Amino acid sequence: MAAADTAQQPDDEPLTICTVGHSSRSMDDLAALLSENGVTLLVDFDKDAFAAELPKRHGCAYTWMGKPLGGLRKRDKALTCNDGWENASFRGYADYMQTPAFQQGLEELLAAARATPGRACLCCAETVHWHCHRMLLSDALAVRGCRVLHIIQHGKAPLPHKLTKFAKVEGESITYPAGYTRPDAAGAGGPSAAAAAAEEGEGGAGGQKQLGAFGFKPVSKEERQRQLEAQQQQEQQQQGKQSGKQGKATGGGGEGKRSGGSEGIARYFLRQPKRSKSEEGGE
Repeated sequence: MAAADTAQQPDDEPLTICTVGHSSRSMDDLAALLSENGVTLLVDFDKDAFAAELPKRHGCAYTWMGKPLGGLRKRDKALTCNDGWENASFRGYADYMQTPAFQQGLEELLAAARATPGRACLCCAETVHWHCHRMLLSDALAVRGCRVLHIIQHGKAPLPHKLTKFAKVEGESITYPAGYTRPDAAGAGGPSAAAAAAEEGEGGAGGQKQLGAFGFKPVSKEERQRQLEAQQQQEQQQQGKQSGKQGKATGGGGEGKRSGGSEGIARYFLRQPKRSKSEEGGE
């Protein structure tokens, strides 16, 4: 795949910004991937791992913006405008997107991208953007008129970003309310219908309701049940070892209380009805 044109982007065209996940890539492999896609500035959100070597060895400019735009944000419990996200990490970042600190960081990012010959690229650890806060950050860039491309692998064209289906856009403001679907994403007529159909892919967050209980990876109800049962079995094995060491002082009642915590988790995630004491005693 030939290297993309690195000339400064014309003012009359949408600003193009790429994203990439470094995962376990080597420095040389990441640099080659960036070169293939015309990237001349890497904007890193992770651990500043490439700051020293990337510019020196590969001539790609580097900046770290983990403080204003990095992930791992806590949820603002006073806000309900982003309750469409069941994943706590995504909801926390969506809440952070409503703050002046995020808006300022975004303006700094846009200024750096405009001043860069070639393309700027957002970099974090997760390989794919739909497992990462890059997805929400890309939504924010898209509503500001940017063309966002997600770099996945060598020799493949990057994926154009697809605005999250339940993103509510008001000017340059974006929220994710519970129960909301954009009219264009719901299959309304007109030019937006094609975009709505495209959003059924990974960028459309079609499986987002399965996110949350076990991190960013989409998890089916059956898989969630299997993991909870495995977790409970592991806890019971550990408790059995502890009981063997402690002797009769622990008793069966203590173990029952401890295993009940795991069952409580299962009822919470799977919305199972709470069993009566007579049913629990029969096991």
